[in-house]
Amino acid sequence: MTTTAKAMVHAFYGKNPAYSYFNGCSTGGRQGVMEAQRYPDAYDGILAGAPVINFPKMQTGQLWGQVVMLAEDNPVAACKFAAAVTAEVDACDTVGDGVRDGVIGDALACRFDLSTLIGQVTPCGTITAADVAVMEKIRQGPRRQNDDFLWYGLSPGAPWMTPTCPPSVVRVASCCCGTEKRTSECRFRAQWTTTTGSGRNSVLVGHSSSCGCSLPQGSATAAAAPGHS
Repeated sequence: MTTTAKAMVHAFYGKNPAYSYFNGCSTGGRQGVMEAQRYPDAYDGILAGAPVINFPKMQTGQLWGQVVMLAEDNPVAACKFAAAVTAEVDACDTVGDGVRDGVIGDALACRFDLSTLIGQVTPCGTITAADVAVMEKIRQGPRRQNDDFLWYGLSPGAPWMTPTCPPSVVRVASCCCGTEKRTSECRFRAQWTTTTGSGRNSVLVGHSSSCGCSLPQGSATAAAAPGHS
């Protein structure tokens, strides 16, 4: 496809493109990483966001929330997870950037004790120690029965669940972020690390993300399930 596209550019403009760049996220991010590995000279730069690599382990992470709740025989209600995220973001909002904007500037530097939520009343019941134990295991990420590492957990501030947004509300990443005319007000940040190559053949790979949106309580419902960003 890249070779054909460059040929079409040359045929139309009579010259080759000055620069060629690839940008993709999720499956597109995986394609970008594969492109860099197989055809490193095809592009001058590749932006591979949230690449779906290490697929079997990543899918274990996708299912981990349900696995934990089944193993603990404690299906935690969605609004309890939402309350936990709200408390976590509020506690660590200024970490990393010093700005209170509803987004954790450096999620990996956040040190929030989930046990402080025990006893908090939510619309779907009081958060219990058993609920917090489930949250902590999901945050930790998939482990074998002997506690050996399988895959990464969720970064602080990342939602435990993917919301089902009302018809009038636009979903951006894992957030319900206002009406279609107000999507720019949804704040979304990703932390990046360069993992492949350098210079003109560098690949920028996203490893975690968080988002912050302001919605009235109860304006979105959700099912408890960890995301993959």
